[in-house]
Amino acid sequence: MTESRTALLLLDFQVGLGDQSWARDAVANAHIALTAARNEGLLVVFSKVAFEPGYVDVAPSSKAFWPNREKDALAPEASLLIDEFAPTAGEALVDKNRFNPFAGSKLSSILRSQLVTHVVLAGVSTSGVVLGAFTEAETHDLHMTVLSDACADPNPGVHHALTETVFPRSANVQTTTRWTGT
Repeated sequence: MTESRTALLLLDFQVGLGDQSWARDAVANAHIALTAARNEGLLVVFSKVAFEPGYVDVAPSSKAFWPNREKDALAPEASLLIDEFAPTAGEALVDKNRFNPFAGSKLSSILRSQLVTHVVLAGVSTSGVVLGAFTEAETHDLHMTVLSDACADPNPGVHHALTETVFPRSANVQTTTRWTGT
C-alpha cells in the first residue's frame, strides 16, 4: 500500500498582499487553517513572490509584474511573509517569481518527496497564485481542496466566479470551518 499525505499550501500571505484590506478575512481564515494543519501534523508549505535584485527576472512584457518593478513594489521587504505565517521546523517556504507556485520552484519536488496526493489551497490572490496552483495541481492529478474563505481577490466578482464555478470542476471547495471541523 502506498502512503499518501495532505499538504496545506499557504500561498503569498506576505507583506504587500496579505495586509491589503480585501485580504483581511482570508488571512484570518488561513491562520485558522494553519493552526489546524499543525495540530494534525500535516505538511505545510508556504509560497511567496520574490525577485532577483534589480528585477532581472521580470520582463517588460509582463503585465502583472513589470508595473510593480517600476514602482519597486516587490522590494525584498515586500517579499516577507506576514508574521503569523512564519514557517516552523518541518515546514517549507517556496520562493517564486510568477503566479504559479510550481513554476521554477521546488514545490513539485517537495510534494513528490513527501508523498503528497492531496493539496489544500489558501492564498491571495484567488485569480493569481490560487488559480495558478489549482491549474498545475490538476495537471499533476493531485486531489484538491480550496478553502474559499481563506482565499481573496481584489475583485470579489472574480473570486466568486472562481470559487463557485471554476474550482468545483476539479476540487472540493469548502470553508475553513468545514475543513477544520470547528
